[in-house]
This record gives sequence, structure tokens and C-alpha cells, in this order.
Amino acid sequence: MKKLLIAILVILIFGFILAKTPSKLGFRGGTDYFINSDVSHDPFNPHNYGMELYFGYPLTNYSFLKLSAGYDRLKLMQNIPTNNVFSPGFYGEFYVPTNLFFKPYLDLGTRLGIYSQNNNMNYSFMSSLGLGLEAPISDRVSLNISSRWNYPAKDNFDRASGGRYNDSYVDIKVGMAYHFGSIKVKKIFSQEEVLDTISTYKSRVRSEKSSKEEISQVNEQLRTELSKTKKVCKGKIDSLKNIIQQKNEVIASLRRELEASVLDSQKYMIKPGDWLSKISQEYYDNIDKWEKIYSWNKEKIGDNPDVIQPFREIILKNVPQKNANPLDYNFYKYTVKSGESLISIAKKEYGNPYAWIIILKDNADVIGQNINMLMVGTVLNLRTKLVN
Repeated sequence: MKKLLIAILVILIFGFILAKTPSKLGFRGGTDYFINSDVSHDPFNPHNYGMELYFGYPLTNYSFLKLSAGYDRLKLMQNIPTNNVFSPGFYGEFYVPTNLFFKPYLDLGTRLGIYSQNNNMNYSFMSSLGLGLEAPISDRVSLNISSRWNYPAKDNFDRASGGRYNDSYVDIKVGMAYHFGSIKVKKIFSQEEVLDTISTYKSRVRSEKSSKEEISQVNEQLRTELSKTKKVCKGKIDSLKNIIQQKNEVIASLRRELEASVLDSQKYMIKPGDWLSKISQEYYDNIDKWEKIYSWNKEKIGDNPDVIQPFREIILKNVPQKNANPLDYNFYKYTVKSGESLISIAKKEYGNPYAWIIILKDNADVIGQNINMLMVGTVLNLRTKLVN
């Protein structure tokens, strides 16, 4: 008994010293069940139960060193005295990395079982192996369920409980642990997220309502001004209408002529061997327009206008209609074969390995983010003609 009290005292002192670390203190209790015994017995015998107080110190993010003080009350037969077993021990507890709400773990270690036999104190070392689940129920408290297999080293431990061999036994226990460091409890939505969502929605509703009111006010002002104008200048309205109609016709005519001669903008894909002055001459009949092309596409081209990458699309604005050549492609299906990559397919189908970026652009939704691993059997859309 003195040895047990000393062991419990050492565990409590050690736990008090490390209380400010991310350690935990727990208690668990449950039933014990003998296996491999030749004695017929009830696995739910009320004499077979146990409890344990333990202290866990974290070694890594996924492992603990546990010191424990346990008590088990064991009895196999009615005519055999109940065996009270006190068992200080230590364990290694290893968690499985997972994003689940609960954490599965494995623990293994050894205990010193101190028990009575024929009114004499005796002891036996026991090896233990267990599995369990731990689930946080608050920032400090967690619930755990575990089952542990215990194997005593001496025959007399079994005989003291009514057996004849080195019977091992399994304990099934449920308990709770207090964590000195905060543990994260997984939440679907935090209160701050819900309040932010509500606030955003309210702001959007107020903005839409304000916009409608402003539009309504503007429309009302226009109607009022129009009414005043009709009253003051009723005789001149027809004249003004004619002038406006003539202006509109002139504007429409000029617009048609402009649209017929110039496109607002068009996309152009850079070909191997292109440079900006060459593109300028081809589309604007003027080599000096290259600076304009560069200013429109500086983000795509980069800081050096003399170096442009082939198979990149740029924007050309105000292109004369006679020189316009908008991008227009037809596609065919291609099935990826074993060992193929974007580069090899581009070289095979387009004759240029650098055209892999065109395949990626046309099939971004199929290929996804991992462009270095194409799945065999993936169906791609390839252009019948690489450039216009």
C-alpha cells in the first residue's frame, strides 16, 4: 500500500509541475474481461471492473507520454476471494493525423500490478496495448473511449483471480480529460461569420434600395423638366425634334462608316518569329504603331517589348477592317495516351512543343491544377489549325 501511495504522490507532483504545459489530466472507468481462461465466468461479472487516473505530457503534436495510477477489482469464480489490483504505469499514446472531429489513437506501455495472494502482497509486470477515440466537447475538456489488452508476466497473478494460466484480460473504459492548454473544437459556423454574413446582406439590400430611389428621383426630375419645356417651348418642340433626328441620322451614318472601316478591337495570338513592329505593319500598315500595341498589352508582354512569347493572346484595338483577322477556331477530340504530356501532345499535334500553353488554355476545366500529370483516357479539345 505504501508503494501505491508513493507512486500516486509522484504522479501528482509531476502533474502539478507541468500544469502550465499543453498537458492533460484524465480519469476513466469501466469493466474488465478475462480471455484465454479455462474457467467459465460471466464477462459482465460485477466483481470485474476498474478505474484509472492518468496524466499526459505532449511529446509532439500527435503523441503523449502518460503516467497512470490504476485500480482493478478482479474475480473469476464465486468461491475465490476478490483480487484488488493496484497498478501504476506509463504509456506512449500516439494519435492518427486526421481532420475528423474525433481523434483515433494507439497506446502501449507497461504497468506494475500490485495485488494480494494468500494474504500476502505480490506483484507482476503487465504489458498493455490499447486503441481509443478522443473527441473534444469544449476548449478544455475531451471525452475518450478506449479498450486495452493487458498481459501479466506471472502465473500467480492469474491464480490469485481464480484462473490456472497466464490469463490476459481486456478492459473497456470511458472517461474524460482536462487539457491545460486550449484544444480546438471544430465548428461549422462561428458567431462572427454569421454576423458578418448578415451585415453584408443588409448592406447590399440598403445599397440596392438607395439605387432604386435615386433612379426614381432622376426619372421624376426629367419628367418635370420635360413638362416645363413643353409648356414654355411648345412651338419649338417639332423643330427641335427634327434637328435631333437629323443629328441622330448623321451620327448613325458616321458610326456605320466607322464600323465598316475599323474594328473596336480583336484578339491576336503571337506566332513564333513575331515581334511588335512586324504585327504593327501587318495590321495597321504602319511600323510605328508597335508602341501602342505594347501599351495595350504591357501586363501580358512584360517589361521588355523586344521579347514576346509565342502562343500568347494580345489585344489589337482600332484595326482597319481590311486588315482584320479575328480569331476563329474549330476543334477536334483527342484522347490522352499512356506516357503523354502537354508538351509531347503539342509537339505531336501542333508541331511545336511550346504550344502546350494553348492546350492548357483550351482545356483548363478538364486538366485542372496538376498540369504535370495527365490522366490516361482524358479527352482534350485540340484546334484544327493552331493560328489563323
